[in-house]
Amino acid sequence: MANKVYNIDFSTDDSDDESSLEVYKDISMQSDLVEGTGFISRDVNVQAVQNSIRNIFTWIVGERVLDPEFGNRLYQYLYEGLNNFNIELVIAEIRSCVSKYEPRVTITELRNVTTTDDADDNTVVIDMIYAIKGLDGQSFTYRYTAQKGK
Repeated sequence: MANKVYNIDFSTDDSDDESSLEVYKDISMQSDLVEGTGFISRDVNVQAVQNSIRNIFTWIVGERVLDPEFGNRLYQYLYEGLNNFNIELVIAEIRSCVSKYEPRVTITELRNVTTTDDADDNTVVIDMIYAIKGLDGQSFTYRYTAQKGK
């Protein structure tokens, strides 16, 4: 087995301007499983929250050993066929997961942007529009796309 190589970058910007204020912090781990290399860096503010949201949508409930309830159950809806009722269940699951595991976020809208072609492939596409508490009131979008079998 190849040794894993990780580069760690925790450098900071020492500027004194107010826009560099670090309200939220997180660690970002990016790895190449094939090559056995990775990169660990520090995320702040928007990037930290977006990293957390990506984790919520990436992990399935039960996968995280130290927090087996972390993650989502969105995969289960893909095998039930897409209809208005199931899409509402997907939206409810997204709202539940994000509110439980990401208190720094206020969801302003969950929008079904699934097209007819997507529905034929049993794919669901939801845009989550959100604001980050404590930051300047900007709006951000996370697009959740899931397809049966992928």
